[in-house]
Amino acid sequence: FLDDIDRALCDFAGISSSSITKYINGAAVHELITNKLSNPFMREILEIGNGPEDIAQYYDFFDVSKIHPDLRYKPLFIHLDMSVSGDKTGIAGVFIRGKKPSTNIDMQDADLFYSLAFSVAIKAPKGRQISFEKNRNFIRWLKRQGFNIKGITTDTFQSVDTGQQLEAEGYNYSVLSVDRVDPNNHICKPYQYLRSTIYEKRLEIYDAKLLCQEITELERNMDSGKVDHPDGGSKDTSDAV
Repeated sequence: FLDDIDRALCDFAGISSSSITKYINGAAVHELITNKLSNPFMREILEIGNGPEDIAQYYDFFDVSKIHPDLRYKPLFIHLDMSVSGDKTGIAGVFIRGKKPSTNIDMQDADLFYSLAFSVAIKAPKGRQISFEKNRNFIRWLKRQGFNIKGITTDTFQSVDTGQQLEAEGYNYSVLSVDRVDPNNHICKPYQYLRSTIYEKRLEIYDAKLLCQEITELERNMDSGKVDHPDGGSKDTSDAV
């Protein structure tokens, strides 16, 4: 029941459920919103590509003063859910704020408390592609601003070149697929951890409308365990967070 309440209710309690279920309760997500945090990005979706005339960088739309001074130097972890064209690239940063006491004595070390630093979706202009170099430039810029970047992850898509360059520059880099489902128990562990973090109120976020929409629209296929967006939806920033 602790690992997967939806499947347990169906398999053991005899409560019928459809094969597709909403994954995270919307009310729980909105309880995380605090006015102590602000979105440092001027827009939730940036249309920036790799065209020769497109000189814009992501940090041109980023206001460092919107980051709370108490969080500025906390450990920051960044994930990029990358794409080339068509789908948007999701980029998010999350601070480890500290530890929150757990009611479970065996889980004390795992119960970290997080604050959303930023989340943004990058969309390529028509006929152009998303620039992987601009993805890396944004990370380099954050480091120059003094952010304490402790780890960077990307999904598996087109990850080799990005990973090699970031590692060569001294960043702690690894690949993390948030779509991977454990074949033994049909659980998507990254999303399971996000859901637990939300329900245990160990994450605080600003009023990020796109992110909240993506999280609350997530659906889980109980047969395969896959967590995905509904038809016509997206989960780029959700994946990144």
